[in-house]
Amino acid sequence: MKFREILAAAALAMACSAAGPILAQTAEAPPPPPAKPVFAKIAVPKGEKTAAIMFEAPIVPGDYMLLLSPLTEDGQYTQNAETFTVREKKAVWTRRGTTLQLRSAKPGTYVVRMMTTQTWWGGCFSESTVKFTVEPGKVTYLGRIDPLSSLDSITAELVRTGKTTSSGGQLRLMKENMIAPSFTLEGATAPGEALRIARAAGFTPDLPVVAAVTLPASFKRRDKTDLTGYCQ
Repeated sequence: MKFREILAAAALAMACSAAGPILAQTAEAPPPPPAKPVFAKIAVPKGEKTAAIMFEAPIVPGDYMLLLSPLTEDGQYTQNAETFTVREKKAVWTRRGTTLQLRSAKPGTYVVRMMTTQTWWGGCFSESTVKFTVEPGKVTYLGRIDPLSSLDSITAELVRTGKTTSSGGQLRLMKENMIAPSFTLEGATAPGEALRIARAAGFTPDLPVVAAVTLPASFKRRDKTDLTGYCQ
């Protein structure tokens, strides 16, 4: 059963949950641009540590969060994460009806570490993910993400396990050994146009944009018994 197809079933199953349904309704059309510059508060440090990560993301039923993490020097474990939350609220829209995601980041090698949806359900990509390099003094552009296959997998798992309602303050479900969502530059907003949109939304650091090269990767888990949902 696909992520979109499970909308009605999941909503019905969670009608009594205090947290509300896992999936929100799909936006029919992008709302007007936000009144305030969304990216105005992004402060990028000066010097060699100046860098940022940017990608294009579609809005799908339900918010989702993507965690991108730098690897340790030996390239085996993840460290702190840069968290991107894809939602309609305060979205920066492209002409394609997708959103633009942007955060400052330290230079280094990053992996797509994990994804969560509606806060309570997630998946870990330690066994099959992608890595890319964030270059100093540049905005590294990943292109467009396709989140649906990963969200489909999370949704199928929560239905299989019956964990369709939220409980407490931690993740209700963390699916292991998932395949990370893909990024592509083909058909995505061009890097220069994406940077122009970011500047129009308040991004002021004078950094050039460079297209990322993504490669297959994996990373080790420090503690596979960790059930708190941090996938590290």
